[in-house]
Amino acid sequence: PGDQLFMDNLNCHRAAPVIAAAQAAQVELIFFPPHTSAELSPCDNRFFSAFKLQYGKLRRAGMAKQLAVNQAYNSISDETIRRYWATCGLLR
Repeated sequence: PGDQLFMDNLNCHRAAPVIAAAQAAQVELIFFPPHTSAELSPCDNRFFSAFKLQYGKLRRAGMAKQLAVNQAYNSISDETIRRYWATCGLLR
């Protein structure tokens, strides 16, 4: 409860199953304003670069896909994510 998920306006993100799953998990969906991808891409690029690097290491070590996804995601600290947001000028 109280979790928020920020997403862009890709049509599939606004699909009924996505909204239903978020509601079932008590997650508030917050959609970025249209045409903000240029401002958000440094954050997006940095996060996914870090995620893919860690995921690749785990998969090469023989870890199962889903476990590697979970572990790679969890390996990125809250502080690191805050720095990514600050890079985009969205957090000070």
